[in-house]
Amino acid sequence: MPEAIVTILVIGIITSTCIGLSSQILKQMDDALFNSECENILSAIYQSRDGALMSGHQRWIMLTQDSLYYQDPVGDDYTTSKRLALSHSTIKSDMPEADFTGKKIYFSVMGTVETGATFKLFSRSGRYRYLVIQPVTGRIYLTP
Repeated sequence: MPEAIVTILVIGIITSTCIGLSSQILKQMDDALFNSECENILSAIYQSRDGALMSGHQRWIMLTQDSLYYQDPVGDDYTTSKRLALSHSTIKSDMPEADFTGKKIYFSVMGTVETGATFKLFSRSGRYRYLVIQPVTGRIYLTP
């Protein structure tokens, strides 16, 4: 009987340790995928801004709750857009008075935007980062 109790105790300790480690590993994987997705969003926005500077034509981006749409012209066709689907994050506007979710933000040929916006990017685990697009200066950045 004492051997059975000790065996059950050891199995319980091993099981709880494995569950704790696996949940920690899953959280780290989710954080890594979230950070990667945030960097992809930032890269696509930079691409649109730089495209406006280089082409001399206005470009736009549009963030929805689960996607980033951005203008990617081919040749002289400025009606083409691409979609970056988000699977590890959700986007919400952080400024209810100036909610740009689902609205186009235009980059001028100088690489600046007329109206800035702040978006909150949420991971599935509850972590978040801010995406800030500043007017006039054209500064675009993600908080850590």
